[in-house]
Amino acid sequence: PALVMETLQAVSGLTFGVFAAAHGVNVLAASLSQSSFNKVLLALREVYQNPVAESILAASVIAHLVSGQIISSNRTSEQLVKTPTSIKVTRAAGTVLVVALTGHVMGFRVLPSMRGFSADFSSVYYLLSHFSAVSYPALVVTGVAGAVHGILGGRKALYRVLDIRVSPTAANAVLAVTLSAGFHALLCLGGHVYTVLPGMGYLSMRNMIRAFGIPDRFDGWLAWPGRVAPQFKLPDVQLPKVALPKVNL
Repeated sequence: PALVMETLQAVSGLTFGVFAAAHGVNVLAASLSQSSFNKVLLALREVYQNPVAESILAASVIAHLVSGQIISSNRTSEQLVKTPTSIKVTRAAGTVLVVALTGHVMGFRVLPSMRGFSADFSSVYYLLSHFSAVSYPALVVTGVAGAVHGILGGRKALYRVLDIRVSPTAANAVLAVTLSAGFHALLCLGGHVYTVLPGMGYLSMRNMIRAFGIPDRFDGWLAWPGRVAPQFKLPDVQLPKVALPKVNL
C-alpha cells in the first residue's frame, strides 16, 4: 500500500537524517579550528562507526531507496504534473545525493579503512589542495544535495511520522543558514581561513592516492598562492606590445 511505503520512506529518512545531522555538525566544527573538527570527529566515530550503527544506517538507506522507487513507479502522469516545485527539487536532490554519497563514502570511509587509516581534517585538506578541480565540486555537490534533500524532505517526514509542522519559510531559512555555514567550513578545510597543519591523515591520504597510481600534484585551482601553498606561484603572462599607428591631425 502507498501509505505503508510513504511511512517507511519517512521513518528511514529521519533515521539516516540523525546521522547526517551529526555529520553536518562535524563539518561545521571546521569553522572553529582544525582541532575542534578532529575532536568532534573522534567523538562521533565512537557512536556511529560500529557494526550495529552502520547496519542500521545501511538498512535505512536501502529502505529509503526501495520505498522511494516503489512510490515513484506508482505515480500517475497527472500526479507528476501537479507535483509542487519544492517536492520536485527535493527529489532531484535525492537522486544526485545517491551518486555523490556513494563516492563520498568510498573516498572517506571504505578506501581509507582498506588502507588501515581513518580520514581526518588534514586528509580532506590534502584532497582540496592537491586535487582542487575535483574535490571542491564533489564536496559542494554532496553538501548542497544533502542539505536540500535532508531539510526539505525532513520537513515532510516530520509531519508524516511525528505530526510536527514546519513552515516552508522556516525550512528555507534553515537551509540558507546551513549552506552559508557549510561554505565557510569548506573554505576552512581548504586552508583559506587559517593555517592547516598536515598530520598523519594528510600523509595517509597521499599514500592511498599514490597506491592507486594517481600522481601527487598541486593543481592550484581555487587556492590562494602564498596562503595554501607558498611554493605555488601564478605564471607571469607577458602581453605582446602593440605599436599604435600615428595619426596626423
